[in-house]
Amino acid sequence: MARITFKNKDSIAILKIKGELINPREEFHEPIKHYLEEYKNNKTIPKIIVDLEKVPNMNASGLGALISLHTGIKQLEGSMILVNLSEKVKSLLTITKLITVFTIASMEEALKK
Repeated sequence: MARITFKNKDSIAILKIKGELINPREEFHEPIKHYLEEYKNNKTIPKIIVDLEKVPNMNASGLGALISLHTGIKQLEGSMILVNLSEKVKSLLTITKLITVFTIASMEEALKK
């Protein structure tokens, strides 16, 4: 089961995911939903870096969770950047052609954008 933690750095939220992103449950979705609601209520534009360094694998449900997060951020006119992808995750994004949907960068590049 994947666990998530949020950390703020210079008005950028860093979302660290740890564990396999396979069939994420409510305990994964609920903090993200809450975080997006905070942005909406504060009328601020979210910039989120999703650190996947500790995600060795994910399935279609895990991809769905990332797409859902991406959609929520775009609706608030924000941006989301994926960093530290494993080869397996990168391959999955390539095969599904989602690599063209997400912005992928190094952590250093993501913090500068």
